Amino acid sequence: MPRQAAVAANAHGKALVQQGRRDAATAAFRAAVQHDPSLAEAHNNLGNMLNRVPPYADAIAEYQAAIALMPDYFEAHFNLGNTLRRAGQAHQAVAVFQAAVALRPAIPAVYTGLGNALLDADRAEEAVAAFRAVIRQQPDHAVGYNNLAVALRKAGAVDAALAALDRAIALQPGYALAHGNRGMILRERGAYEPALAALWHALHLAPESPDHPSQYFSLMRDLGRVHAAIPLCAELIARAPGNAAAQQEMAELLLTVGRVDDAYAAVRQEQILAPNRPETLNTLGNILREQGQLAEALHAYRQALALKPDAIGIRGNLVFSAQFATGVDAVALRAEAALIGQSAEQRERELAALRTIRGLITAGKAPGAESLTETQQALVEQSKQIASATVHGGLHVIIDAAPRHATEHPKGVLMGIEQHLVGL
Repeated sequence: MPRQAAVAANAHGKALVQQGRRDAATAAFRAAVQHDPSLAEAHNNLGNMLNRVPPYADAIAEYQAAIALMPDYFEAHFNLGNTLRRAGQAHQAVAVFQAAVALRPAIPAVYTGLGNALLDADRAEEAVAAFRAVIRQQPDHAVGYNNLAVALRKAGAVDAALAALDRAIALQPGYALAHGNRGMILRERGAYEPALAALWHALHLAPESPDHPSQYFSLMRDLGRVHAAIPLCAELIARAPGNAAAQQEMAELLLTVGRVDDAYAAVRQEQILAPNRPETLNTLGNILREQGQLAEALHAYRQALALKPDAIGIRGNLVFSAQFATGVDAVALRAEAALIGQSAEQRERELAALRTIRGLITAGKAPGAESLTETQQALVEQSKQIASATVHGGLHVIIDAAPRHATEHPKGVLMGIEQHLVGL
């Protein structure tokens, strides 16, 4: 019977997931929905197999099919909400999570999902209410206070955000994410020494974190402490040799002090760890540009943009470097510059490292403005204006990581936020 075959295939798929055999599990769930398309659980489980990497359309369709078959299917609602967030469909995710809350109002994780989606949709005050609902149900939950702090900060309640982080740390002293978030708020306030202390503590607690290295070492660069930062970065790499973000920071630090060949070696090690990381490719482009290999640098920037099309810093590096390369179409160059403006409007929280273009010229690391054509000068001025308009406009800003090249770090809200995903 089709129903029995579907149920058996679905059960087999769940067993395969427990064994770590995801490809075989995906095939089993596909077989289940083929045997009986009305088995809602099989659609949800197949969605869980398809939601790991983009594109997410197939996973979304499976969750929607599950909900159409079983409108009160909480897990499918929850998983659909998270997947819509990954797909950048924040407003749709909010509606789905609100439906999930109506189905299971006593589950704290669903309010976390709703809060995340509301933050994505720039509805910070509503997100505060969602995270407060988590804390009402779990008053001693450190993660809930951390997430509340994220929403409070975005809503402009910085003092309350710090208080929430202090509460999270009091409940869980080894909570690296909360220490890192606290450091980032202190940095924004200009309390640089306490910020460094908090960020370094976060690195010691979680040396493998991909976020904390960029936060700590970009501040060290801003404060002019590059030489002091290099041995600290080496210490971090020794503790967590698989941390690609730490390798990237080492490459950036070495490049800043003119150790170009050492920087190249560091970024190549980073590529081994994370070959398809756009930030890695951007750093490689910066180094190749310093070595005078403009064609290779442009290739690296384009590879990075293929992975992260809306990255303002990377596109700015491409536009600026292309002006000094031969055989570059001027019309295409103007189009790339226009894309920077579009990205700035669409991604107000995107990194604004294009300010460093000014540093490239004034520091004598690139041809002076007097040697540029009129069109080239206009492009540089446009890039400066974009950077100036966006550098303080977002919640995750890395200010002038080095005075010679624009760096690019993973995008995101100011602070890390804990997320939940209902599985099978």
